[in-house]
Amino acid sequence: MNANPPFQHSPLRLEQYYIRELGYAIKDSFVDQQSNDLSPTAPDISAAVSCSPLSDQVRRWRIELTITSDDVVSIEAPYSIRTALVGLFSVDENYPAERLDALVTINGPSLLYSAAREALLMITSRSGYPAMMLPSVLFIPPQPEVQEVVDNTAQPTNTNSVSSARKPSSKRRKRA
Repeated sequence: MNANPPFQHSPLRLEQYYIRELGYAIKDSFVDQQSNDLSPTAPDISAAVSCSPLSDQVRRWRIELTITSDDVVSIEAPYSIRTALVGLFSVDENYPAERLDALVTINGPSLLYSAAREALLMITSRSGYPAMMLPSVLFIPPQPEVQEVVDNTAQPTNTNSVSSARKPSSKRRKRA
């Protein structure tokens, strides 16, 4: 394995982004908890993505990502959060048109999510509680066979039900 694998520039370029909204609150239910355990879990979060092409320019998009946690009662996680980031993206003119949608809708929100993670990590580090780091997420729409494997992994069931999911084989077939 190469210690320094080559990299290439992404055809998706983040031209600029800004934080439209950045907020957190320490929940009263957490403050009232009389515990010396300062190892809170991350809150349950939800993300909403708005992705729209800029009408006046080809291969340019505006993506807005909003991340929220509306759980204000639980004492598991100390924070209630809401943040929104907006990014302007462009795609290289040589990138295949049939793959544009997937590139923009998966990689664009992923880039903004990383920026949101850093912003929330920084502001929650000043709270008096451990800083909150957003968990890793995928913006790839689940495929039915993959979702079945995930669902079956979460709740053990008959192992035969997983057999419909195809796994890529690392072995090549020999041709006769």
